[in-house]
Amino acid sequence: MKRSIIYRTIILSLLLLPLSLWSQDKIEREKRVSQDDFPLPAIEQLAANLPAVKKQKYYFEIDGEHQSFEAKFRFNKHKYSVEFDVDGKLEDIEVDYKFRKLAEIPQQKIRAYLNTEYD
Repeated sequence: MKRSIIYRTIILSLLLLPLSLWSQDKIEREKRVSQDDFPLPAIEQLAANLPAVKKQKYYFEIDGEHQSFEAKFRFNKHKYSVEFDVDGKLEDIEVDYKFRKLAEIPQQKIRAYLNTEYD
């Protein structure tokens, strides 16, 4: 009787183990750096394409094993985040828009998608 309880406990523990491994947290750290620490090719790209930007903030980001640099700024009343790899090659551009400022058709498409995919 005791053996069967022990075996059931072991089997249940082994079955639940993958669930605990699957729910690992994303570890992302961001540290502000000076423009001198930012890759020169990235600085040159930003300067060539965004001459009107005055206040740029520079960050070094570590996400697990991936390392990157990120420039954040405001341009035309929108928040931008431009991400570069450690060699200064462009990786990602994010633009923060207010939902109500989007045109009606994109708003409808986003609402339709969210309504079909989520409760």
